[in-house]
Amino acid sequence: MPGIIKDLVQDTKRHEAYTMALIDKNVETSSNRPDYLTRTLEDRQTNKISNVRLAAHASDFVAAGSEPTATVLSCITCYLLKIPNVGRRLLEEIRAIFKSCNDINAASASSLPYLHAVALEGTRIYAPLPLGPPRIVLRGGDTVDGHFLPAQ
Repeated sequence: MPGIIKDLVQDTKRHEAYTMALIDKNVETSSNRPDYLTRTLEDRQTNKISNVRLAAHASDFVAAGSEPTATVLSCITCYLLKIPNVGRRLLEEIRAIFKSCNDINAASASSLPYLHAVALEGTRIYAPLPLGPPRIVLRGGDTVDGHFLPAQ
């Protein structure tokens, strides 16, 4: 792992330097064409936003726009096909609540506990971003793959 971590740190530093160079260039160059930083730059003095902070936001925008939803849905679909009993249970939950696909929307789907669990697990297995969701070990701890994890 040390080699992988060293490479990750080097890649991160290279990415940060590249992003900072782009931000510096964007700040120094005026343009009539608005982009994703236009509003932030307009309020820059009022909110005291540094170039480092602009670079962090720009990096977040790129990560958010890199198809994370499609990545998670592809992973979930793959595992639902590989583990049919999970797919059947999810289908049963959905069909028990909804009589028509027209009844399904973000608000109504948010009440489905198994669907929520499947979505979280898909995100855990194949995180669409560099870091996965936080994990919480419940009271008493747990053993995963032979390793004891203390409660948080």
